[in-house]
Amino acid sequence: MVNALNRHGRAPIVLAHTCLERYQPGLDDPIALNSDAADMAEFVDICMVSDIPIGEARMILVNEVAFGVFNVSGAFSAIDDACPHAGASLSHGIVEGDVVRCRIHHWRFCIRSGTYLDEMKPSCNVRSYPIRVVGDQVQIELDNASSLNCNPQQDPKPT
Repeated sequence: MVNALNRHGRAPIVLAHTCLERYQPGLDDPIALNSDAADMAEFVDICMVSDIPIGEARMILVNEVAFGVFNVSGAFSAIDDACPHAGASLSHGIVEGDVVRCRIHHWRFCIRSGTYLDEMKPSCNVRSYPIRVVGDQVQIELDNASSLNCNPQQDPKPT
């Protein structure tokens, strides 16, 4: 039986559109890696599959960088955890299907691609990261994660 209430005890809001309208499977999908990239990528364990229930998210730190890791219908995705508007944690936002809404100013982002959904402003997109599940472990690609220079929690963009 599916719980009709979200983790905040409220009924989820039905959105007029989802990130799939701007989402290009295979092009924007952080999980879809070509075989050459997958062979060269170094993935690290970040949590157990059971650590993030379906429809929820967790903030995970890798090399002092915060990532929002989401479980949407059993598929995991990872994006920058800091909202570019005011630096709030997106993993603590409101998850509605494949969209996360920032809890402070309600900016909406596609969980799969990091696309900002409220306006066509690519500068407001958050970065998405390759992620995979191996056995019971959720893993993120270290090459992308380790290339960041700062912790978005400590250095958010100005409002």
